[in-house]
Amino acid sequence: MTKISVTTLAMISLSVAALSTPAMAGPKGGDHNPGARFFEMMDTNQDGKISQSEVMAQEGSRFDEMDLNQDGKLSLEEIKTFMKEKHEERMANRPKLTEEQKQKMAEKFGDHKRPELTEEQKAEFKAKMEKRMSAKFERMDADQDGSLSKEEFTSKAAAKFLKFDADKDGSVTKEEMTKAMQEKFGKHKRGPKGGHHHGVEQQQPAE
Repeated sequence: MTKISVTTLAMISLSVAALSTPAMAGPKGGDHNPGARFFEMMDTNQDGKISQSEVMAQEGSRFDEMDLNQDGKLSLEEIKTFMKEKHEERMANRPKLTEEQKQKMAEKFGDHKRPELTEEQKAEFKAKMEKRMSAKFERMDADQDGSLSKEEFTSKAAAKFLKFDADKDGSVTKEEMTKAMQEKFGKHKRGPKGGHHHGVEQQQPAE
């Protein structure tokens, strides 16, 4: 059986997420609530609310960045390649903990390590992620031409904006964003003593 690296699995997961969540990568540090992180990043004019024009501008920029050959459309392979490069860049620039820092982390949070997946589990996870990625891509590809136009790519963000705008006033507040993201990610149960469940199914990103 062909070996599948953890990096490959992570890249696939990130690619699925890229098709699911506007402005996926939030700022470093700050509030650990995902809604607050997204809000801080997307509120580009810092006026305490997010307009649809801000969301669409950021998604348009993300489209341009992913459009590696600059032909005005996105292929599934371009998205995979882009996310792989971004993941490798983050891994390369990730600060390495000293032994002292590792010890302090272990003392504070416990020395919990994820169990290693078998090659069969990795293959199963990879197949599921690729299937989900293809399915999401096909749903976004409204004209079924095998690529995403900027309009097709940004339309998902527009639909999500309408869901976040709970009071329908044309803007999203930090409270609205936080509540929506808590509802989205709060569906994932945590294991004993607050730990996440392990295994193939639990590693899949949220819809």
